Amino acid sequence: MKLRNQVKENRTFWAGTSPMQDKYDTLWRLVPSQGEVILENKELEKAVEAFRNITRIYYDVYNNGGCNVAENRWEEWAIAPYYQPFINNVQEIVKDVDVRDTVIELCCRNYMSQKMLERLEQIANRIVRNAWDVFVETSINNQVLTEKVA
Repeated sequence: MKLRNQVKENRTFWAGTSPMQDKYDTLWRLVPSQGEVILENKELEKAVEAFRNITRIYYDVYNNGGCNVAENRWEEWAIAPYYQPFINNVQEIVKDVDVRDTVIELCCRNYMSQKMLERLEQIANRIVRNAWDVFVETSINNQVLTEKVA
């Protein structure tokens, strides 16, 4: 299924019907109820922290129109200081899509364009895919980790 159809048909993480929803749900078990992700395996920690970051951004865009992520400073839109590290962590993994511009575009309009929602979904999919790949690679050698998410 093409991504543009995924958003149009409401097969998104927001709707809980993404084609990658099972991976999302499994990864979510590695996210603490508060604070940053801390795991023994630092590669997995970085991947799951980026996952936590995109879920926070994603939630705010869908639930609040992104009003907490972006703010208007002197007639110019910017990422709120609290969310800047989240954007940076996601951008480290998704290098070819400008995460900041995508979020600003979604948060600063009176409507959310289909194109920008598709781009956000694409970013979220890529972060989930990356975290999942690292999780699977790590889990092969670590039974304790596999039991933690079971």
